[in-house]
This record gives sequence, C-alpha cells and structure tokens, in this order.
Amino acid sequence: MGYELFVGKRYLLSPRSDRSISMITWISIGGVALGVIALIVSTSVMNGFRSNLRDAVTGSLPHITLFSWDEEIEAYNSLKKKVLEHPEVVAASPYVYKQA
Repeated sequence: MGYELFVGKRYLLSPRSDRSISMITWISIGGVALGVIALIVSTSVMNGFRSNLRDAVTGSLPHITLFSWDEEIEAYNSLKKKVLEHPEVVAASPYVYKQA
C-alpha cells in the first residue's frame, strides 16, 4: 500500500466525534473529483473538435501546389504523370490561379 493511500484512508476512515469536519471533507473531495471530471471531459471535447477541424481543412485544401511565377506550365500532363508516379500521391489536377 502506498504512503498516500495509507494516509488518506487513515484520515477519511478515522472515528471522530465531530462529524461536520468529516462531512466537509467528503464535500471537498467530491468537488475536486467533479472539477477533474469536468476538465477531462472538456479536454476530450476540444481534442475531438481540433481533429475534426484539421480533417476538414486538409480535406478541402491541397497539400502541395506547384506553380511558376514567370510563365505558364505548358507540359502539365507530363508533370502530372511524374507526380502521380509517387506512391503516396492519390490525385493531381491542374487549375487556374489568378487574382481577380
């Protein structure tokens, strides 16, 4: 038995004549336990929200964008074939990127 558990059991289960102190102790322990539960639940909810948000953002935006500043990429089909040869590339598609 660990030291902390020994001291806790001895304090909480000791016979006392004044039961109000024991009641206050149990209420305090319950409050701390409720606070810890609330922190664990809120942390879990925020981690799930972060995971869903990250999946939504990475699902709608490309991971890699290839472009040229000076001129158009004329042979984009050969570039697309070369990119698709990589085993981790799922899809590739050209698009127009201009400022309005």
